[in-house]
Amino acid sequence: MSENNKALIPKVSRIYATAGSTNALAVRALAEGPPPPEGTVIRALAQTAGRGQGTNGWHASPGQNLTFSLVAYPTWLPLSRLFVLNQIASLAVAGAVAAYCPDETEVCVKWPNDVLVDNRKIAGILIQNGLRGTRLAWSVIGIGLNVNESNFPVDLMATTTTLGRQTDQPLLLDDVLTAVLNQLATNYNRALDNGLDELNGQYHHRLYRKGQLTNFYLPETDEQLQATITGVSQDGQLQLIDTQREQLSYRLRAIKMQPPTP
Repeated sequence: MSENNKALIPKVSRIYATAGSTNALAVRALAEGPPPPEGTVIRALAQTAGRGQGTNGWHASPGQNLTFSLVAYPTWLPLSRLFVLNQIASLAVAGAVAAYCPDETEVCVKWPNDVLVDNRKIAGILIQNGLRGTRLAWSVIGIGLNVNESNFPVDLMATTTTLGRQTDQPLLLDDVLTAVLNQLATNYNRALDNGLDELNGQYHHRLYRKGQLTNFYLPETDEQLQATITGVSQDGQLQLIDTQREQLSYRLRAIKMQPPTP
């Protein structure tokens, strides 16, 4: 490992009984005071304004799930490879979840960084980055993981799951958090130590519906599209091949995956 790089050692430094958004708290801490140490974890037992990608919200009953953000300073990462942070985080959550589930359980990463268990969403990730000129200055990795949730809104009940449901028992949040943070540290340090290709291979191994014909919706043109996922580019664009054998690439929020046909 390069002497100029510092291994990530996550440490829960700030715990809030209630917070609007742990990502917002982390970004504010970066802006207003001395920079938090690398690996600072900000956790909320209840999050009232949790965010997903874009304008999506995140549902979590108080004390039932994990909602936290980690501060990192991956200044070694080129801006062209920012998607590596999504891979680091989503693989960390997927790995921790898989360790709790029976061997036959399918744990996948849905582009760009949701984690699914047997086609149901169990976790979401939101990453925010700050630049200094043309270089990456800091990153905040926000994670929401359903652990013991039992009160999903009606419109989410058919498409979500929890870790407790997969194990048929309630789980200690601190234990699950430790498992996720250990995986985060392992993946981050692997990327730092020239392991980008290895992480990319792992991400594609877990990529949801890779190689399967899938229905998509294009919000900008209000079109429907049928295509097969072939991978994700280094800059995070979803790569597809349509039914006419044309190769396509789409950036985040330019395309939405539709639920599989029953």
